[in-house]
Amino acid sequence: MNRIQGAMMIRNFALTLAVSVVAFTAQAGAQQEEIYGLPPVLKALDEKGNGDGKIQREELSGRLLRFFASTDLDGDGVLTWQEVDTVKAARIAELPMLEDLIGELDEGTLQLLGGEIYEVGWAEGKLFDASRQREINWLIRYPKEQEGLAAIVLLSHGGYGNSFGQYAYREMATNYARLGFLAVSIGHRQSANEIQHRYDRPLDVSFVIDALVRTRAASLSIPGGGGEESLPMPEEFEGIPDVDHIGHIGHSFGAYTAHAVGGANFSPTMGIRNFRDPRVDAIVPISPQGFHRFGSYDEGPDNNSWSDVRIPVYLICGERESPEWRRQPFDRYPAVGDKYFTVGKGWGHNIVNGDGPTKRLLALNTALFFHVYLRGGTDRDRIGSLAWIEGWTLERKRNTGTRQSKDAKPSTRTEGRNP
Repeated sequence: MNRIQGAMMIRNFALTLAVSVVAFTAQAGAQQEEIYGLPPVLKALDEKGNGDGKIQREELSGRLLRFFASTDLDGDGVLTWQEVDTVKAARIAELPMLEDLIGELDEGTLQLLGGEIYEVGWAEGKLFDASRQREINWLIRYPKEQEGLAAIVLLSHGGYGNSFGQYAYREMATNYARLGFLAVSIGHRQSANEIQHRYDRPLDVSFVIDALVRTRAASLSIPGGGGEESLPMPEEFEGIPDVDHIGHIGHSFGAYTAHAVGGANFSPTMGIRNFRDPRVDAIVPISPQGFHRFGSYDEGPDNNSWSDVRIPVYLICGERESPEWRRQPFDRYPAVGDKYFTVGKGWGHNIVNGDGPTKRLLALNTALFFHVYLRGGTDRDRIGSLAWIEGWTLERKRNTGTRQSKDAKPSTRTEGRNP
């Protein structure tokens, strides 16, 4: 782990903890200061102190204390969502919205991924779902001067909702656009509670797709297209959103979101069977959940949350984040639609925010996955092999239900060994 990576881990952990402290000290009824549940780390910190249900200054390390002090803008000792958002907004303003990971590709790799590299533009805005009185932020990255249909990749961030989720994973989104996809990053706002957030996230995705359908209709002068709930395309984007070929990628709670729109079923206590959106053709859940989390269940091979996920899936997690639990969906997927499972050596739950080589591997292989299953690419056997890193692994399940367990290193070896 290099110094930059370590600093990012500390900053991300500190921000998560800071937001969680809000819930721990919030006044009842002050919804703007609420979050859903108490992370075990907060409970442990309090129990090490006086156990009064509040995090005291002496219960924090000096580093976290300095972080909280800099984020508590009014100095009253309580962090609010507004303060956290203000600090985060200032940091986001300093970040580039476009960040290239893949660089120059050799001709062979470029052909695997569609054969074209584009200059990328970006735009952002908001949608409003009146039926739920819910605002949805979005940020698109698009290939300039691309003509014709552009397959769509939707991105969902992790966490329990915030005002800046659309800015997450900018490297992944940038590189999808470089390769000719229309990348749409969705900002999932906070919900009233964690249960409600399970509903809101997949409904956000479907609402964004609805908006893209209206955009497509408007481009074809079809009545009903356009309007305030469409997602406007910048003039620099000369293509057309291909609403018939849509993929979704999400990390953590975003992985739940991917499974939800991909056909996962939920326990009866959820009050709804599933949120399947048939317009989503392929999904990439990164750091997903096993059973008994976010309404998922497993009562056997034919009665579980994932037995109806019948589209192609590329599941990814780190080896240091309970991979046996996170692979449970892969083991329960039906023998319909190709399924892939990659474990990243040395990484935990922050795999999606890993170092440069890790991000490049994820960007290239998920792009190849989407190229195969959204744009008709023929090199599915190369998924997982691009920008290979020693120790990473790949498993595959084909439509036949057979599984091939392989190291993901690219080579010319025969089927049954390394791809």
